[in-house]
Amino acid sequence: MNLWRLLKGSALHNPDQTRFLQDPLSFRSITQIHGAGYEVWEWTKTQFELEINSSADNPLVDLQSGELFTSSSMVSLLPALAMDSLRQALAKVSVQSMERALKLQSPPFTGLPVGLAAEDAAMAASSRSI
Repeated sequence: MNLWRLLKGSALHNPDQTRFLQDPLSFRSITQIHGAGYEVWEWTKTQFELEINSSADNPLVDLQSGELFTSSSMVSLLPALAMDSLRQALAKVSVQSMERALKLQSPPFTGLPVGLAAEDAAMAASSRSI
């Protein structure tokens, strides 16, 4: 909803505004990719919190009864799987962010010259340096 609020009143809502048939995929899929990245981050954080607060002893010892339980608590598969998932999610988010940055610097997309500077500003800066 924050994205809708930020775009309210922009030229995107003007039906007479000339624009591309579709926005680039890197803009259209922000919510899906960043949302998945956020979900994986939360899941990874949960797995590490559970792992840090658990016991990795073998055998486990019940201090009240003195009973020993053999286990495989030393196998920490979920944190490893969570980190693999987080790595993949961050790669997708990073690639999509880079694609958006490139698109925002593209003259055909923005209508601005290279460097995102207005023509007059670039000319004024070059004349001052002479």
